Amino acid sequence: FVTKEEYHVITYEYALAAAKTMLEANPAITFLFLSGGGADSKEKSRITFAREKGKTENALMRLPFKRLIIPRPGGIYPITKPAKIPFSYNFFYWLYPVVKLIAPKQAITSVELAKVILYLIKNGNNKIILENWELRQVFKQIQ
Repeated sequence: FVTKEEYHVITYEYALAAAKTMLEANPAITFLFLSGGGADSKEKSRITFAREKGKTENALMRLPFKRLIIPRPGGIYPITKPAKIPFSYNFFYWLYPVVKLIAPKQAITSVELAKVILYLIKNGNNKIILENWELRQVFKQIQ
C-alpha cells in the first residue's frame, strides 16, 4: 500500500512527466493512459483512486495530443492466476465469474483488455474516454 502523496506522484506526476516528454519528442504521438472505472472527472471524490485518476485524465486532456485514449476498465480478471497472491485476492478470482454473469459490462479479462488497447492504439477511436462497457463493445467488434 502507498500513502495518498505517493499515489499522487505515481498516478499524476509520473503520467504527466511521461506525457510531456513524449509530446516534446513527437508532437504527433498517440498517448494512452490506462485509467479505471470510477475515475472522477470532477476531482471531488473522497476516494483517492477516483479523484487522482480524474485529475490525471483532465490534465492529459489539456495537452495538445494528436490522439489521446483513456480506457477506464472495471474489474480486470487475469487469465492466468499467479502462483503466489495475497489471500484476499482469492476472493476476486471467485467473484469474477459472478460479476461477469450478473453485470457483464463491468468486467473484462486481461487478454481482452490487452487486445482492445492494441487495437485502439493502432486504429484510434472517436472517443477519448472509454468506459468498461465500451471497451467490451470494441472487443466484440474486433473478434
